[in-house]
Amino acid sequence: MLSYHSFRYNESILFTGHADGSIASHRLWESAANGEDLLTLTLASSRSFARGSRDLESPPVLSLEVHQVGRIRYVLVADGGGRIRVFTENGTLYGTAIASSCPLAFMRQRLLFLTASGAGSLDLRSMSVKEIECDGWNGSLAKSFSFDGSERSNAYGVTNTGDLIHVVLLGDVTNLKCRVRTIRKAEIDGPKTMGVSRFAGDCTSGHRQSHTGTTLEQKSNLTNLCSQIML
Repeated sequence: MLSYHSFRYNESILFTGHADGSIASHRLWESAANGEDLLTLTLASSRSFARGSRDLESPPVLSLEVHQVGRIRYVLVADGGGRIRVFTENGTLYGTAIASSCPLAFMRQRLLFLTASGAGSLDLRSMSVKEIECDGWNGSLAKSFSFDGSERSNAYGVTNTGDLIHVVLLGDVTNLKCRVRTIRKAEIDGPKTMGVSRFAGDCTSGHRQSHTGTTLEQKSNLTNLCSQIML
């Protein structure tokens, strides 16, 4: 999933990618009745960007990211087949590129990404992909990556052998460098999908934990919203 604040007041946009390759956009509104602290989240509208094929096996959506140029926002969608699709906010397909290895995570606002065994960049003008190997890679394959929110050139991931890996991604679209800082053994089974499962669990149970506790109004509000998004 991908979400960010809209240019409109109290509006957020939520994008969801699905296992059949489909992508949907949802506009959400926050409002408070009579100046109360409790916010109400309302689903204003939903639309499909791309529909998965029932006849053909479409690769699942692996990652979503937003890239902003001035006041124009582009939504980057990477799937399990190595395909990178770029959409505008209104759902228009801007272009498509193919990477030899599936992008696992994009660096925000840099059009750089990490794959299972290296790194790559996307030129938005020509929709061309450049891929390189990471210096210091030990031959294992990464299962997942996440970029550091404060030091965005740093990324952390888990390999197929259960190792923790720290990668530094430097440069730009034309001059890209990738270096492995550390690889350490970790006593874990492997990467876990947190965001989607947590959201799905909240949708099915109708529970939401807030700083002030759980209320019946919050449960009902979240349950109604989730049921609309998951239709």
